[in-house]
Amino acid sequence: MYYYELMNKETLTVETNENGTIIHRNADGDFHNPHGPAIVYSDGEKEYYINGKLHNENGPAIVCANGDKLYYINGKLHNANGPAIVWADGDKWYYINGKRLTEAKFKAWQAEQSAPLHNKTATIDGVEYKLTAK
Repeated sequence: MYYYELMNKETLTVETNENGTIIHRNADGDFHNPHGPAIVYSDGEKEYYINGKLHNENGPAIVCANGDKLYYINGKLHNANGPAIVWADGDKWYYINGKRLTEAKFKAWQAEQSAPLHNKTATIDGVEYKLTAK
C-alpha cells in the first residue's frame, strides 16, 4: 500500500490485493480517483469512482473485460450523449439520471435539452415563468 497527495492536498491510498486488483481510496476509505479509474481488476476491467460513487464525465464509469460499457454520473446511470449501457453484444440501453428511457424518449429528451429557450425564465407583468420546449 502506498499514499500520495494531489495538488489540493487530498491524500489517496493505493493498494494491490492478492488478486492483482489495484484500488484507490480517499481519506474516508471510499473508492476514489479523480484522475483515472479507482479500481483496475487483473482481467482489465476498470471502474471510475469519485467519493464512493460511480462517476466519469469523460466516458464510461465501468469498462468490463468483455466489452460492456456503463456510463454513470454521481452514482446514477446517465449519458446525455447516447446510451448509458452498451452491451458487448451491441444492445444499447438509455438512461438519464438513473431512469431508463426508450431510444425514442431519449432522443426527445435530447431535443428538449438543445431547444434555445429550454429551462430559461421570462418575467411578464411581474410574474416569472420557466420556459420549456414542447
